[in-house]
Parts: sequence; C-alpha cells; structure tokens
Amino acid sequence: MEQKTQASKIVVLGEARVGKTSLTVRFCMGQFDDNQKSTLDASCLENTVNLPNGQQMRLTIWDTAGQERYHALNPVYYRGAEGALIVYDITDMDSFTKVNTWIKELRKYLPYARGVGSEHISTSAKTGAGVIELFSNLSKKIISAQSNKKEEAPKKKMNTRGVLKVNGYADFDPQMNVQLQSNRTSTKAKKKDKDGKKCC
Repeated sequence: MEQKTQASKIVVLGEARVGKTSLTVRFCMGQFDDNQKSTLDASCLENTVNLPNGQQMRLTIWDTAGQERYHALNPVYYRGAEGALIVYDITDMDSFTKVNTWIKELRKYLPYARGVGSEHISTSAKTGAGVIELFSNLSKKIISAQSNKKEEAPKKKMNTRGVLKVNGYADFDPQMNVQLQSNRTSTKAKKKDKDGKKCC
C-alpha cells in the first residue's frame, strides 16, 4: 500500500545574516549564493522529504526576517507551524546567545512547543553538509508528534455544574466553561421566583 504524503509548515528563525535563507534555498533548490541578500519580510519555499520508512513529508518552509524591526511580524508566520528551526552562525557569538530569546518567543506563541525537546544539528548551507539530515530529522519528529496527538485524543469530563473540561496536548490544558441550557433556564427561573414574578 502506497504511503500518503503528509504536509507540514515549519518556520526558520534566528538573527539577521546567520544563513536562514541560504539553508532554506540549499534544501529546497540545491543552490548556494555567496551574495545572498537579507530577507526583508518572509519567504516561503516547499520541498518534499523522503523518509527511510517510505513516508514522505511535504514541508512548507517559512524563512523569516532576522532584523529586529521585522520581529513583530513573526507571530503571524508561527500560526499553524508544526516545527521550527532556530539558526545561528558559529562565527557570531551574539547570534548564539540570542537563541534563548527565539526559544522564549516560540514558546510564547506556540503553546505545544513547551513540551517539545530540541536537538542541535550542525549544517553548512555552502557545502550542503547536514542539510538533508536536518530536514529529515525534523520531519520524523513532526510525524511522531502528529501520531502521538492522534493517540491522545482529548478526553472530555463533565461535572455537575455544567463545566466541560477538555484535556489538551502536551503542557497545553485549555479549560472551556460551558453553561448548559438546562442550567441557564433553572438559574433564570430561580431568580424570577425570588423577585416574586412567574416564569413564562
């Protein structure tokens, strides 16, 4: 039986001039440009990863701008992302020290990222070393997270007050208060009875 190609959105984050675009272009187009210009907004490229088990992952890769004046736009690109790469330049210590800032921002806007571990992979966009492995490893992690998510289908609990609690995924545990129609009616009726008025 032929495997269906899965699709996933990922974001590439990091400071300006660390090689985010070069890494993305190397993976998607197999090219490297020594004179690559800085990304001024965000660009989107796609490529498919063939995994050893016969699965395929179609990655939509959002290459974000690293300049600080564009950081406010980044949360827009995070929406719907299932993976992220935080890129730094080993010759630029400042870009490495700011990795924690990117991790905090990612966790702020993507609650599921709190429970996801990270992995360090050395790559070279110039030579192509480690690039395929990087995107393959990320694809495997996404597929694993997607299958775990399906297995952990939200469990619903109802208490006597009409509050519905939905257990979320990983560390994200949303609570949704739902006022049931029967509770609302009986509450209104009790209030009207106290005022001496009859209901309906």
